Amino acid sequence: MLVSEGSRHIVVQRGGRFWTVDLIDSDGNTVPVAQLHGAMQVVIDAADAAPAADDETVGLLTSLPRDEWAALRTRLLAEAATNVASVEAIDSAIFVLSLDVEAPSSITEVSSAGMAALRPALRPIMKSTWSA
Repeated sequence: MLVSEGSRHIVVQRGGRFWTVDLIDSDGNTVPVAQLHGAMQVVIDAADAAPAADDETVGLLTSLPRDEWAALRTRLLAEAATNVASVEAIDSAIFVLSLDVEAPSSITEVSSAGMAALRPALRPIMKSTWSA
């Protein structure tokens, strides 16, 4: 388990997109509930106005078997500095909160939805890694 000393933020996910939201201010105090509520509304509004395209939904990668996810994560981190910063923000978060409206009702739905959403995002990787 990764422990990030001094973490002050959570990651909020909605519609395949991710945001960081501070829970602890620079003085070490918890952020007021009203401020957190406002931040959550900003996330909801932004995600609903511009949901991630199918080829931008990286969050579902974690639904893959561990070895596959680890290989794809390594490749993702090697492709761009932005990816490194984004993954570090997720890794160092106190926790991740999903504000998605719909939720799968079974493990089969999780798997099916995850792979359907991942196919467009992974197409370039799958062609070079798994194609014959």
